[in-house]
Amino acid sequence: MISEALQQETLDLLKQLIACPSLSGEEQGVASILKEYLGRNGFSTLETDRYGSLVAGVAGARPGIRLLFDGHIDTVPAKNVQDWTTPPFEAVVRDGKLYGRGTSDMKGADAAFAVAAAQYLRETGRSFAGELWFAGVVQEECFEGVCAKEVAKRVQPDL
Repeated sequence: MISEALQQETLDLLKQLIACPSLSGEEQGVASILKEYLGRNGFSTLETDRYGSLVAGVAGARPGIRLLFDGHIDTVPAKNVQDWTTPPFEAVVRDGKLYGRGTSDMKGADAAFAVAAAQYLRETGRSFAGELWFAGVVQEECFEGVCAKEVAKRVQPDL
């Protein structure tokens, strides 16, 4: 069971991501938020590839598998904003649900990946076997798979 503190940490990060519009080709703000969070939480490799995807990694104390959390950080446009029941770039919790552009596709998962990785580093003190990687992939909504292949070529994950 996830602690209340980790739930709040995830929600706080997700709220920042939702508040930052990130149409395909305009993901730099979200990448910057994630880069700052991961850097503050123990990731030592923090790079932007030729397409603009964030690639962050940290090595454990011993050799082992290379695990990659891979999620895209772009969204489709928020059309017909007047018909929305909540502002698209404001995270609103109502009736136990979170609303905001990109919440389920896929900023929610990106925030969960980042917080889970940060918590793992805190719990292990980086004394684990292998490497842990996070990718915030750009332009997935327009060019599905193109930028993810570039990240996979760079990281060469086992999982």
